[in-house]
Amino acid sequence: MGVKGENLSGVYYEFQGEKYYYVETTGTGWKIGQIPDEYRDRKAQILPLIPQPVITHQWTYQVLHVKLS
Repeated sequence: MGVKGENLSGVYYEFQGEKYYYVETTGTGWKIGQIPDEYRDRKAQILPLIPQPVITHQWTYQVLHVKLS
């Protein structure tokens, strides 16, 4: 994962003229820009987040009691 930033230390990738610093998400204690050795020489796959509308709805219902004779 990457976080957009300026003038931070550590590993970053450039995308559309912006710097995105590496963020390790599989363990604790990592700082922004720190990258595990096994990923240091690997190329990043950049997947931009595209905002999409979300429709939410809360349904209510009423039970009707019908007396059958």
